[in-house]
Amino acid sequence: MDGPFVRYTTTADGVSIAYWTLGQGPALVILPTLLYSHLTKEWETPEWRRAYELLALERTVVRYDGRGTGVAQRDVPDYSSEAMLMDLDAAIGAATGLPVALVGNITTAPAAIEYAVRFPERVSHLILWTPLVDGACLAANSRFQAARKLAEVDWSVMCEAVAHDELAWEEQAVARRYAALMQSSLTRDAVLAQLPVLLETNVESLLPQIPCPTLVLHRSQSKALPAGEAERVAAAIPGAKLALFDGTCTAPFLGDWRPVMRTLAEFLGLDLMKVRTDGGARALRLLSMKSDALTPRERQVVQLVVRGLTNRQIADELFLAEKTVGNHIGRILVKLDLRSRTQLAAYAVEHGLTSRSA
Repeated sequence: MDGPFVRYTTTADGVSIAYWTLGQGPALVILPTLLYSHLTKEWETPEWRRAYELLALERTVVRYDGRGTGVAQRDVPDYSSEAMLMDLDAAIGAATGLPVALVGNITTAPAAIEYAVRFPERVSHLILWTPLVDGACLAANSRFQAARKLAEVDWSVMCEAVAHDELAWEEQAVARRYAALMQSSLTRDAVLAQLPVLLETNVESLLPQIPCPTLVLHRSQSKALPAGEAERVAAAIPGAKLALFDGTCTAPFLGDWRPVMRTLAEFLGLDLMKVRTDGGARALRLLSMKSDALTPRERQVVQLVVRGLTNRQIADELFLAEKTVGNHIGRILVKLDLRSRTQLAAYAVEHGLTSRSA
């Protein structure tokens, strides 16, 4: 699948990292989520691609694979926190113009925080998704410890287990893609080399020193952080905004992604709803689409899906061919950006579609 052209740049210690840019405007540098980063695999994942296309409508999105991951240099001896900062600095150097907005993801939130404190003139905004500012949270996380032990035995099985655990079993297609991305991101040996660094990380003392506008985002039911941790981190940062979302998925652009995207856009001052003729048209359409986009017939189908009827039973109820019902459901899932009947039923109840007259 065609995507942004992958380029390479060299860090201060001579390591080759990979990056791509998309769009135009002030730079938005999105840090990888260690341990799983793979530029080309991410672009092949529709959920990530649509998010990048949307953000690129008004920003130059910069994504990079740090040392040891994805399509960057794999044979590296240094995975220290200082090395991660050198990766980030090289990626920022590849962007056009300063200052840049930074998005730190879970385990790379500390690097984004430290960079913003060290170089305040280079960072305009700081966005922290599920920020793991203290590695002790990982050490105390039973799921992480179980995954670590499984990785030592079978890296492939660990990727499958973590992906399905995070995304829930009804999301099997997405979970399979996520597991494949994880497995291709790095080797088991690289994982085991990076884990001690993550466990020793602690940037709590830097939180009160963050000088730029900051947004902290987190899904409240996610097990990546202890309960109340995101709120505590936000409270320690001067003037920080906190946005909490429902759900368990630790990946921002998987699961219920629309509220996350709208919150990001508002914080960065982006108007994603402008009429556009350039890239990102489908992603923009998905973002703006509401249940009002459904036709009266599609609403009838939704109500019967909620009642648990099969396609054959729905066809009998509405005097339609079974194939026609299947086509209706397919269009409904596309319009609402859902992937299963289970998701559709939950969405319908949550948004009151079952109470409207058909």
